[in-house]
Amino acid sequence: MDTNTERRIWHYDSGNRPRGPYTESEIEGRIAEGEVTGQTLVWAHPMDEWLPAATVGPFKARFARGEPVLDDPTVPAGPGFVYVSQMQPWARFFARHLDYMTFIFVAVVVSMLTFSSAYEIATMTGGQTIIVFIVLTFVWAFVEAALISVYGTTPGKYLLGIHVADSEGQKPGLAQSLRRSLRVWAMGMGMALPIIGLVMQALGYRALKRHGISPWDRLSRTEVEHFDYHILSPIFYFFTAAALIFLAGVLGAAMGR
Repeated sequence: MDTNTERRIWHYDSGNRPRGPYTESEIEGRIAEGEVTGQTLVWAHPMDEWLPAATVGPFKARFARGEPVLDDPTVPAGPGFVYVSQMQPWARFFARHLDYMTFIFVAVVVSMLTFSSAYEIATMTGGQTIIVFIVLTFVWAFVEAALISVYGTTPGKYLLGIHVADSEGQKPGLAQSLRRSLRVWAMGMGMALPIIGLVMQALGYRALKRHGISPWDRLSRTEVEHFDYHILSPIFYFFTAAALIFLAGVLGAAMGR
């Protein structure tokens, strides 16, 4: 067996949504069970489009008897389903950071209203600011896990058509979601440490582009699904991020008085 294809991370169409990630052996197991047929559309990075399983090299032998496939391989099997690329690292990056920005902004406002004075926040040292950022991003991992276990997404992810699911296409449970969120915080964000965080984000980007799945999703047995989103969503994202930055600036100016 070609080790390069075996290392690929595969997805297949379940009728109305992509399912995965799976190894080649796992796809072959589903072929044997009849869950994946010759007409089932499959995809793995770096394929340009979804294709019927019977036409894809690693699985052709499984359909040697000539099971009919779709005449137009680009037509989705699930009615009304729009296939979009499942390889969108920048969409994931922007969604994650919008979630961080929103949560940190809300946390600072709540802190001002309940625990700390504006002066105390404004006069924090650089080291204190770093510690606060590390703590807040760590706390967000628990909030994110709760949201994903209930809704399968977060505000930032929802805006860009991103959902998180388990290997069966269902919303992951709280424990599984928490394991994933903590791994994102540690492996994807470098625990929000200066420089280390940037290095870890770059390594995560490289792993996703090379293997088709991030290290934290592979270890957590979760998948990130990209769906078609409204054309106005990026515009709303921009204005939301701009509004948060503006409000943070106003808040900082007020605290400096």
